[in-house]
Amino acid sequence: APPTSSPTAPPTSSPTASPTSSPTVSPFSWEIDPSGNWTATFDDQSAGNELEGQYEMTVGRHYKFEVLKPDCISAIANNDAIKYLEPESKTVPESGVVDAKIDIDMDKLSTITDTEVFSADADTNTDKIEICIKGSLQVSDTDTTVVNFHETKLTIFIDKTRTFVVDVDTERTAATDKSQNV
Repeated sequence: APPTSSPTAPPTSSPTASPTSSPTVSPFSWEIDPSGNWTATFDDQSAGNELEGQYEMTVGRHYKFEVLKPDCISAIANNDAIKYLEPESKTVPESGVVDAKIDIDMDKLSTITDTEVFSADADTNTDKIEICIKGSLQVSDTDTTVVNFHETKLTIFIDKTRTFVVDVDTERTAATDKSQNV
């Protein structure tokens, strides 16, 4: 019978014993996009969660985040100061939104000897952090082949003479630098 514009029968009064299966994700859907701006909060309440950004990703996919040098390729050597906070599950939830939370241990920043990542200006009492956050979608939790990724370069200036909260603008469509003085 051809399709109709109205129902051909009323809803059933005897539902099935088990729910219908959830819609499946297209095998070709591997989306990862930033959702809004990153925020940087350096105060007593934010300890352990100084940087936070959100990404919209394809539901059910496996993901990971890495904190890299500003080139978005190289790992930061001897890095105990800037870390991605691993969640319990690395599968994109039904909401499709994943939080990337970065811990910056201010007491350990000076242990980073790579001046591409961290520098301190004693004359202006200002620290500068430059990092890349790379979010990747992987085939599975055991097959770490990357299918799609997004790189966000962050430049943060920290004025050590005051307490602050700053938004770091990172919206981009190509590999470009975005920074903001605070």
